[in-house]
Amino acid sequence: MSAGPVFLTSRLQLRILDESAAPAVLNYYLRNRQFHQPWFAQRPDSLFTEQQQAKNLAAEHADFLTGRAVPFWLSLRSDPDRIIGRFAATSIVHGCFNSGFTAWHLDKDHLGTGLAREAGQAAIPLLFSDFRLHRLEANIMPGNFRSINLAENLGFRLEGFAPRYLKINGRWEDHLHFVRLSDDPPAAAAEPPLETGYLLVRRLRPADLPSLREYYDRNLGHLYAWNPVPVADLGQADGWRLLYAALAQDPGGARRLDWGVFLRDRPQHLVGTVECRNLLPLPWSSCEIGFSLDHALTGRGLMPEILTQVINWLLVRYGLRRITALCCAGQEKSQRLLELLGFRQEGVFRQAMRLLGGWQELVSLALLRDEYHPAVRLTSQT
Repeated sequence: MSAGPVFLTSRLQLRILDESAAPAVLNYYLRNRQFHQPWFAQRPDSLFTEQQQAKNLAAEHADFLTGRAVPFWLSLRSDPDRIIGRFAATSIVHGCFNSGFTAWHLDKDHLGTGLAREAGQAAIPLLFSDFRLHRLEANIMPGNFRSINLAENLGFRLEGFAPRYLKINGRWEDHLHFVRLSDDPPAAAAEPPLETGYLLVRRLRPADLPSLREYYDRNLGHLYAWNPVPVADLGQADGWRLLYAALAQDPGGARRLDWGVFLRDRPQHLVGTVECRNLLPLPWSSCEIGFSLDHALTGRGLMPEILTQVINWLLVRYGLRRITALCCAGQEKSQRLLELLGFRQEGVFRQAMRLLGGWQELVSLALLRDEYHPAVRLTSQT
């Protein structure tokens, strides 16, 4: 069945196929037709025939021989005749570009087994070394969190947001644009989450964007009462584009950090956010903090624990001397919470923000490192 080199991992075979493999490939597509369809363009019934699959395989094998594609088909070493996925680089351009597009899909019966990651970890070094590519691109719909997680685990970084990029199932869909370069440094290990009671607080990633959108949808009215500008922006594609860019920043040089608050027993369910804006090194050594919590969890005393963990992390990780916050003059609960942690009121900005048709005053509060009063006993951050 193989018409080219065969590469082995601990569990997989990665092979280049030609038209002789049409029955096996057709069987794979038929088994997964409905499962794959949410992420594919509309596909006519004629595609799901052995004749059409033979034509497609012959064409992609010709592209492989001319250097325009490297389509790896996946099968288990223990069952080599059964196709269970694909990891391909296509539309390759050589010369001064040396770039291609990557795409992958896996059999529904093998989700959560780590096989897609195993295939990518084998294929990508081959594409960079044996096939001499410099740049790999992957475009993924924001709701496809499995593929986003895989891209991040394989070292791709979010480079941009493409509105209405591909027509999927008859609708023009936005896509996230991920890139990996051959000379990218190894990805830094993810920071461990901060734990508080039955909550986890961790840095938001592009893969969390579906959860973030659901959080804003659930709490639109609740957040709108005090945060009209960000909520209004996030109702438009441009607002989400800016948020994608913020989440993609390098943590080592970021001027903004975003945390999500998740339930420990439902780690994809976002119930709050903490933002660190205008993070500045010496001579300022300061940042501004903002926060929100799901309306269903307010009044339970959770936010003091959450902010204690985040503020402690900021003071230790960045050695900050000063953290500021702004509250609407009528936002008494947030002011009392911040004062509990040691923030002091420093002034009032008159007519600083337009809210619900009127200009509102903003109260400026600040916390100095030496005046910090943790609301709860801190646990180890290691």
